[in-house]
Amino acid sequence: MNDGEEIWQKLIVNNPNVRIVLCGHVHAESELTSTRDAGPPVHQILADYQDEAEGGGGFLRIMTFQPNGAINVSSYSPYLNTHHTDPANLFTVSL
Repeated sequence: MNDGEEIWQKLIVNNPNVRIVLCGHVHAESELTSTRDAGPPVHQILADYQDEAEGGGGFLRIMTFQPNGAINVSSYSPYLNTHHTDPANLFTVSL
């Protein structure tokens, strides 16, 4: 069993092909871009809505990959027909 730091050290830091890490299980939404000594930055994208009303209200991440390498990230609930629009839920990362 590996925690986040062990995964970073064993898998991500020495593998320049890993550019995005999607994670959950921590009750929050956020985005963090981390650097490493060699290779491109790593975008870490967290989404876990289960702490919200009704077990998360049906929210899910939508990631739209653009030809220029940008990824537009948003959060939408088809159940509630609404978006989260705060910076932790509506952002763009560039590869």
